Amino acid sequence: MHVALQNVTLPARLRLPVTFSDDDLMAFSQANKPCKVERLASGEILVMTPGGYKNNLREAYVVHELFSWAESDGRGR
Repeated sequence: MHVALQNVTLPARLRLPVTFSDDDLMAFSQANKPCKVERLASGEILVMTPGGYKNNLREAYVVHELFSWAESDGRGR
């Protein structure tokens, strides 16, 4: 399925008439780089602009903290 994002103001919640399969969602995400694409529990597709440096730094910090916790706790990966 092809969904064009021309003239769509981001961030956007897309309510599509059909449900994307996992493969459809991955293809949609790849076709719309560098946007960030997520599927919500409701089935809606959320399309956001790239986060930028500050957001990426925050995400890296969270990943670092979770990794450190999992390593020291021994129960997770």
